[in-house]
Amino acid sequence: TGAGWFVARRIKEALDGIGRQVAAIAAGKLDASVEPAATRELGDLGRAFNTMTLRLRGTVTELERMRVRLEETLANLSDGVIITDERGHVLVANQSALAMLAVRGPAIGEPVVEVARDHELADMVDRALTTPEGTDERVIRHGLSGRILQAAARRLDAANEPIGVVVLRDVTELRRLEGMRREFVANVSHELRTPLTSIRAL
Repeated sequence: TGAGWFVARRIKEALDGIGRQVAAIAAGKLDASVEPAATRELGDLGRAFNTMTLRLRGTVTELERMRVRLEETLANLSDGVIITDERGHVLVANQSALAMLAVRGPAIGEPVVEVARDHELADMVDRALTTPEGTDERVIRHGLSGRILQAAARRLDAANEPIGVVVLRDVTELRRLEGMRREFVANVSHELRTPLTSIRAL
């Protein structure tokens, strides 16, 4: 009985230690590790647990590094980028997109139509997510900001979960320059018409 109680106590202490470390990992403390027990079976379990924890910590570190890279890339893009879930709710929106759409309130988790306040842009996202083509491109004039935006919406199937990606490019200045060029050409043509008529008469 004494020997059985001693063995049971050692097994219970080892299992309690593993249980505490599992609870710590579940709470987010990925640096937790266990001291392998003296018995072979529990020792193997402890070593396997430590190996799993080490790999999990490496995976989480790599995912965090990738997330930071993605956020830095999106933050430094001059084009606006909005990523939505399959319902059209915003998951990610960089600062360029928020500036182009003159967003003042919260954006993450909100429907695109409430964030952008533009039914044409919301219709683009809806068409991209629901139609077989999975894409829509057009030039829109955003009513709230007054900007002319070249917008492209596309559906992507990521991990069996469709997401919508919207890319916005501000072409307001380009359209203004095109208007000035057309006006200049029209003015030059008008001013040259009279001298050309005189030359033809001569």
